[in-house]
Amino acid sequence: MVRGALSVPLQLLTAGGIVALAAYLTVLGGAAYTGLRFAADRALPSDVQATAMALVVSLIVWLIVGFVENNTFDRFIYAPVALILAISFASRHERVRRPPET
Repeated sequence: MVRGALSVPLQLLTAGGIVALAAYLTVLGGAAYTGLRFAADRALPSDVQATAMALVVSLIVWLIVGFVENNTFDRFIYAPVALILAISFASRHERVRRPPET
C-alpha cells in the first residue's frame, strides 16, 4: 500500500484488483448491516442500541472520507467493526443464557 494514494477504494483496486475491493466492501457493508440490525433490535438495552448506531455512523463517515483521502494507515481503522462484532457475540451469549419470556 502506498501512503500517497488518492483514496482507499482506488488504493485497493490498484493493489489487489476487484477481489480486494469487493472483500473490503463486503466486510464493511456486513458490519454496517449488522450494526443497523442491532440498533433496531428492541430486545437489546437502549444503550447498546445507541452504541450500535453510533458505530454504524462512524463507519459510514469513515467510508465517505475514504473516497477523498487515504486513511488506510489510521490506527483505529477497524475499531468500529470490532466493536460491532463484540456486540454480536455479547448479545448472542446473553440470549443463550437468558431464555425468552413467555
